[in-house]
Amino acid sequence: MPAEEAAAVQPISIEPPVPAEDPGFQNLLSDLLNRAATATTPTEATALTSYTKPWSEAQRKPLVDAIHKRLNELNPPEHTVVKEPPSLMAQIQNAKDLTELDCLEIEVSTRHADIQPKLMGCVKRRRFELENQGSEVRQ
Repeated sequence: MPAEEAAAVQPISIEPPVPAEDPGFQNLLSDLLNRAATATTPTEATALTSYTKPWSEAQRKPLVDAIHKRLNELNPPEHTVVKEPPSLMAQIQNAKDLTELDCLEIEVSTRHADIQPKLMGCVKRRRFELENQGSEVRQ
């Protein structure tokens, strides 16, 4: 029985990589590199990798590099850090007047209960600074 079972098992065929010297490979690579350079959308550029399934990693590298270059041209990476609004604590510390501070104090009440005491301490400190700054100017 084991001999019959062994004969019934089909070997798994793993497709060997395409030889780099193959003229068909060179023509396809050249065509894919040209298409990658002229791709108009990121989807179009990345779809080109579907033609390279049987290729080895080394054979894919020139195409992957060309696609990467084209994707950077289509969607240039942001060199500037996305500017996020300052934290609530920073806004409190930099409040220009009492009206702005009042608005920030309302926002403090919407924050998590664990952080509210610390933020309210900053509000009180800044309120004291603004009120004393106003009295110093009047003198």
